[in-house]
Amino acid sequence: MTHFGLICPQSTGHLNPMVALGKALSKKGHQVTLFCVDDFKEKFPRSAIQVQVIGKEEFPKGTLPAYLEKLAQLEGIQAGMYTRDGLLAFAQVVLREVPPFIKSHGIEALLVEQLCPEAGSIAEYLQIPFITTCAISPLNYELQVPPCFTDWPFQKEGWALARNRMGYFAYYQARRPIHQLIDKYRQDWDLPVLNHPDEAFSSIAQICQVPQSFEFPRHQLPPQFIFTGPFLDESSRPHIPFPFEKLDGRPLIYASLGTTFNLDQTLFQRIATAVRDLNVQTVISLGGGLKSEELDNMPDNVIVVDYAPQLELLQKASLTITHAGINTTLESLKNGVPLVALPVAGDQPSVAARIAWTKSGEVLPIARRSSQNLRAVIEKILDNPIYRQNAQRIQTDIEQAGGLQKAVEVIESCV
Repeated sequence: MTHFGLICPQSTGHLNPMVALGKALSKKGHQVTLFCVDDFKEKFPRSAIQVQVIGKEEFPKGTLPAYLEKLAQLEGIQAGMYTRDGLLAFAQVVLREVPPFIKSHGIEALLVEQLCPEAGSIAEYLQIPFITTCAISPLNYELQVPPCFTDWPFQKEGWALARNRMGYFAYYQARRPIHQLIDKYRQDWDLPVLNHPDEAFSSIAQICQVPQSFEFPRHQLPPQFIFTGPFLDESSRPHIPFPFEKLDGRPLIYASLGTTFNLDQTLFQRIATAVRDLNVQTVISLGGGLKSEELDNMPDNVIVVDYAPQLELLQKASLTITHAGINTTLESLKNGVPLVALPVAGDQPSVAARIAWTKSGEVLPIARRSSQNLRAVIEKILDNPIYRQNAQRIQTDIEQAGGLQKAVEVIESCV
């Protein structure tokens, strides 16, 4: 059996799939240690995986909620740069604190999220194997594919290639401080500097939880790259009470803006207004950002809760209204549910672009999110079966890709 270390960005969108992988490996008898900041220590039970807190000085308890609260108030480039600064601070902690822990506790291999490229250099320095995981769409460079974190569609025209080239240049420039930090440590460790960000990804295996049918056409991914479908562990979800007896059989709309960009009270009100006169029921999950009493004049066909049992509701849903976070999107598609995407920042615009590309839903940009436009796009999706058919096509791909079981098989075969 192998002792694995897990390193990923400190947000639920990345931690949930990484921890699901860790728990699946633990069930196979492997020892698993998750590196995380203090705010996440109690989120994951010790019986499943071990938790090692790092960055106690830089990230004392309470730091992450404050960070996420500020992030929720930002959009576009500002949100992207603020996220970059958070990843840079975490990378500094990882590079300083993780290597001695690996040595002293006998960790034999690392699972490294692609947004934490510093961890691959640690594995190289300590001469242990590492595998790259992708919670979001691949960051691997490919000129025909728009860079992640843009809302650009896939287009083959020459001007689109020029646009993509500039987009990659801007993205790499934004992340340059992280790679400069990595190169400094590599020089101290007598390792050659990296010539391209993709060199930070594993040469053994790169495992992506996004199904291949939901990704833009790719022709230059390395041979060790594999799409496995979502790293989803339904059994580990906490029980969340919900008044299922209030559901009366009308088509169900599930609306969630995630747990970070969920402070837009006006948008929740517009969603409620949009469905007011439709023959549907809508569950609005606030995700902990607002309280249900803060939403006024809710229609009779709307149920507002602080948190919702998302997986159970998606099994009953006809439509998901989402911020286009990758986990809610994949969990909807796993149930064959089409989507209305309302992206804000981070990787959400690129997820929304793939929803539009696959015609598994529709996208409303920030400037067009009136109640009237929301109602029109909701009716369009509910009335046209092509959206559900396309979502079900991706659902079939997810079922056949193997998910967690396939990912564990790949990891065990490599290490």
